[in-house]
Amino acid sequence: MAKPFTRAPVPLALRPLVDEAVHSVLEGAVLQAGLSNGSAFRCADYAILGARVLGKLTGHGYIAVAGKAIVDCGGSQFLAFTPPRMARRRAVTFSEVLGYHCWIESLHPMPGGKPRLEIVDFTVRHDWAAAKALGVPFTRDNVKLYLWDWSDALKEPPPQLHERFGTGREASGWMWADAYSIRLLRKYETEYAAVFERLASLAIISFCDSLKDKLADKSILPASIRPADPASGSEMEDV
Repeated sequence: MAKPFTRAPVPLALRPLVDEAVHSVLEGAVLQAGLSNGSAFRCADYAILGARVLGKLTGHGYIAVAGKAIVDCGGSQFLAFTPPRMARRRAVTFSEVLGYHCWIESLHPMPGGKPRLEIVDFTVRHDWAAAKALGVPFTRDNVKLYLWDWSDALKEPPPQLHERFGTGREASGWMWADAYSIRLLRKYETEYAAVFERLASLAIISFCDSLKDKLADKSILPASIRPADPASGSEMEDV
């Protein structure tokens, strides 16, 4: 087994490089496949590919997760990914279900306490595209490329949204895992395992090339790529 590049969680200085590697490789793959919508609606691919890349870089367990989510579009407008329960239960493939969302999770053991849950979502960059497709005004001005934080550090959505969208209470920030959606996601990942493994290798190469360039021009210093201790309570900022 290859020696991990760094310990989890990935340090702040490296996260933009990981994000860009996953995004650029996936963009290239969908372009080659001739998909008209590009990578904007490929959250399952982002989650599966991203989890594999993070696992290879850190040697720590990362998994792709699927379920429900709410997106804050600004101006008290919200976008809900809440696929109907019966559709999720009866579906054989992911293509039969509309409105799900996928992201990445990883548990980190804490000394003498409850593990902390790390949340990574490389698809935040596409929130505006999803809102546009569903006819929801998108006016949020703090648009970021990705979300990367501890679940216990993420703010909770307004309580009325739980009832409005039927999301449930067991959440990771604004996202709720769902067993039926996860079953379909695992099946999709298994069917295309060879493809995702190849893309993960390409993403690792892209990441290493970018890091080499950053170190050469001293945009990143070696000390800044050391990962924080999950038990220290250090904030994991998202970009």
